[in-house]
Amino acid sequence: MSLLLVGLNHETAPVTLRERLYLPSDTLKDVMANIYRHATHISELAIISTCNRFEVYAGVKDILSAKVEIVDFLCEYFAIAEDVLVPSLYTQSNHDAVQHVMAVASGLDSMVLGEAQILGQVSKALDTASSIDTTGAYLHRLFEAAIHAGKRARTETEISQNTTSISHAAALLMHQESPTSNPKVMILGAGEMAELAVFAVHKYGLSHIAVLNRTYDKAQALADKYGVKAMEWSCLWEEIIDADVVITATGAPHTILHREDVQRAMSKRNEPLMLIDIAVPRDIANDVGMVDGVNLFDIDSLQHIVDSSLEARKACIPQVLSIIEDESNRYQMWVQQRAVVPVIKELRHGVQTVVQDELDQALNKLPDLSDDELAIVKRMAHRIMNKVLHAPTKNLRAHASDADVDVYTDIVRELFALATDESETIHPA
Repeated sequence: MSLLLVGLNHETAPVTLRERLYLPSDTLKDVMANIYRHATHISELAIISTCNRFEVYAGVKDILSAKVEIVDFLCEYFAIAEDVLVPSLYTQSNHDAVQHVMAVASGLDSMVLGEAQILGQVSKALDTASSIDTTGAYLHRLFEAAIHAGKRARTETEISQNTTSISHAAALLMHQESPTSNPKVMILGAGEMAELAVFAVHKYGLSHIAVLNRTYDKAQALADKYGVKAMEWSCLWEEIIDADVVITATGAPHTILHREDVQRAMSKRNEPLMLIDIAVPRDIANDVGMVDGVNLFDIDSLQHIVDSSLEARKACIPQVLSIIEDESNRYQMWVQQRAVVPVIKELRHGVQTVVQDELDQALNKLPDLSDDELAIVKRMAHRIMNKVLHAPTKNLRAHASDADVDVYTDIVRELFALATDESETIHPA
């Protein structure tokens, strides 16, 4: 079995394409189950789906065939033409895929270097796949190793010190571009992204921060947490007329602010309005940016927002890469050791069968043995078996990390006439 990654991210695909592939948790489970059920070349499956990336990780029997299955499914399910989707996709396999998911978990592959949010998203991807039994031993161990690498990167280096997440970048953009030092800010949404935005905006000590959500209780809970104001959703346009900055971070599956409505609101105000859309799918229709007096920024606009700690975080990259290399090697060692486990099991089973057969024959000829004598004979046979197997077992494990481990295990199979199924062996190198 081989490891395959097919995906896209903020560097390869525009937000218009990324938002089409974004899947909420419940839908993601259905999609994964669908792929897993119908793909003939995929044995294990996990998907990381965030606002900035969509990555399919799979344990596969044949890389090229599995890639075709994945691409065909994505094109059909999301109704995207192949010539539109494929140019934005990247494909990696085996060791490269291992290092990539570790780089993702460590924050090296994020829009904002070192962001902490992605580590939780990788953990969530593992939990989601585990909950529907699409992961096996290899992907489960890989994601655990990636999560461990991400945690090490954040505890052993300063890669996440003063990190600007997308929500923090939105707050920084507000601070830099707002015409007033104490703008009236309205945040739409009450989920994780919205809370991060409230937290980031709140740090600037502003006097007027309001939270609006379709479920008022959620807006109130978030507002109470940070000591800001909660508003009913029915007050949306009244608040937009009065606000200087609106940050949208809802989980709506479609746009909620449209050109005609914003134009109507702008006709009732004299000051410019800053709209910052950090939701995927987007909350604000693209043509809203054409309304006079409106400055619209989407999630891709924030890629250019770099905080003052960026250079310090960049200096940590070599340390993080070293951690990734270390954890990749550990994972590869585990995989290689796992490759010899079936051989050891088959060898042990074969020898154990011979010993038991010979023991049974001997005991049939010694019917008068006492219980103590019988125990001594059985213990002797067991000890002989373990001593015979000790050296080959030890040597097999020792050769697990060798480049020619397959040759070594094949020789053992041939010498002892073993018939081990290699279909579950994965090759990360």
